[in-house]
Amino acid sequence: SSSTASTSTTSTSAAVVDPLNLRWVAAESERRARRGHSPLPGDSPEPEPPSANQQQQQQQQKFVAMYGNFRADYNRQTRGASEFNIGQMQDDRLQLLQQDWYTGRDVLDIGCNDGVFSMRIAEAMGVKSLTGLDIDEELVRTAQSNLEDRLRELEKEEEGKSDLARVEENKYDVIQAFSITKWIHLNWGDRGLKLFFKRAYRELRPDGKFIVEPQPYKSYQRTLLCPTHKQNYASNIELKPEQFKQYLEREVGFAHIVSVWEQQQCHGFQQPLLLCSKPSGRTPALAREPSQHNFRLFVPSHPL
Repeated sequence: SSSTASTSTTSTSAAVVDPLNLRWVAAESERRARRGHSPLPGDSPEPEPPSANQQQQQQQQKFVAMYGNFRADYNRQTRGASEFNIGQMQDDRLQLLQQDWYTGRDVLDIGCNDGVFSMRIAEAMGVKSLTGLDIDEELVRTAQSNLEDRLRELEKEEEGKSDLARVEENKYDVIQAFSITKWIHLNWGDRGLKLFFKRAYRELRPDGKFIVEPQPYKSYQRTLLCPTHKQNYASNIELKPEQFKQYLEREVGFAHIVSVWEQQQCHGFQQPLLLCSKPSGRTPALAREPSQHNFRLFVPSHPL
């Protein structure tokens, strides 16, 4: 009787010490590891934290280019067109621009993206200065990286206390806006786009040129990337791209507007560029010596 009680006590004591049978689990896990077998269910090692490269890839997958601020590796398929990269599309468009619009001029490039196309214009056209403006800080950093080996002066200025950044009125001879009207329209509706056109007019010197690319209205629906886009597309857009020319003449005040057609035979469509001229008047004297080294970049915190 005494022996039975002792055995019972010993058994109870063992159950209390290892109630989950962890000793056996540990031994079995070690045995499986030695033999190269799969671990016990629930015994897998903790996953390693993602590397910096993996984190960057995850961020890129989540990235939504709601302002049309596509990265350099985006191609025309991403933007709802054909499978041609942005660089090739920009090269084709460069053929339409005339050197006498740019030579010796102060140029503002709104929506300069990674700066590559801006630099091509500066080099090919002999501009006096070219200021790049983009809403995306990462693209501006990329532009700085792309240009620092080719420019002696590169200045990044962060501005954001006014509508388009605090650029001076009547400062520029040429303002160009490629592939951005749709994104202004989708993010800020008619009001934002009209404000943009009027601000561009004010920043130009007399006899200055505004070069703008109206994007086809049929492309809007393919790029409704967020609720703001959908709301503006449904309720706040009445001014269609085919009406831009009339609005720029009658409401904004440009004296002469010419449509320059972009023939993209490889894409199978034509896309217009509008060359808008501000009326002549007293124009500050221009230094006509071209310079490839006066290039600035702006990042407006609040574009409109």
